[in-house]
Amino acid sequence: MRDGDLIRVDGVKGTLQVLVEPAELAAREPAVGRLSHNVGSGRELFGFMRMAFSSAEKGASAFTSNLETLK
Repeated sequence: MRDGDLIRVDGVKGTLQVLVEPAELAAREPAVGRLSHNVGSGRELFGFMRMAFSSAEKGASAFTSNLETLK
């Protein structure tokens, strides 16, 4: 899809239709995504939690990392 392309969304039928001629779509060059290191898929939002979890052998919990100090 490009800026200006028309689409039809029908919530009742549950369809999405691209209103561009098939020949025009076929003639287009594929778009190349420009992702940089500061653009993610949302996984970076929970990176701090992944770092806090203990190993599977220790329960895979964010709350067990300091239990050793309580012994």
